[in-house]
Order: sequence, then C-alpha cells, then structure tokens
Amino acid sequence: HMVEATLTVDDAAVNDFSALAPLLALPEVQERIAAERTGSAPAPIEAEDTAAATVAEEVAEDVLAEEIAARPVAAPASIDVPALWRALIDVENEL
Repeated sequence: HMVEATLTVDDAAVNDFSALAPLLALPEVQERIAAERTGSAPAPIEAEDTAAATVAEEVAEDVLAEEIAARPVAAPASIDVPALWRALIDVENEL
C-alpha cells in the first residue's frame, strides 16, 4: 500500500524540518522506519531496464541543472566587509 504525499522544499537560511512531522507520523512510515532499524526492510526494487533508468536519471539531472541555471542569482545582503575581514583574521590568529 503506497501513500502519496506532497512535499514542498523552500529555500531558507535555516533548515526547518517541522513540516515533516505529519508525514513521519503516518503508520506506513513508522512501520518502514521500524523495519529499517531492525534490518527487516524489503530490498529495494531493481529496475528491469537499467539502460532506460540511466537515461531517465540523466534527463532528470539535465532538467534540474537547467532549472538551477535559470534561477536569478540573489544579491547578498549588505555585508560589513571590514567586520568580516576582522573576524577572519581573529579566527586565523586563534588557529
């Protein structure tokens, strides 16, 4: 029995995984986690046509690379360059 869930990934400065809690609470997921911990999980399903799977994976990687390349580059927030250099110098001195 397969449960479908939608997961949205947002770009953030800090990782927040709290939205995974409802997914982790599903009985199917709990059973799979328990099976993984005890080593009784089913083996992964092998693709029948490894060549087709490889091509599909390469196409997916190409699409992802194109999406990443098309994203606008965000300008960094205002950076206090002298303070940054001072912090780097202080850390290097501590080493």
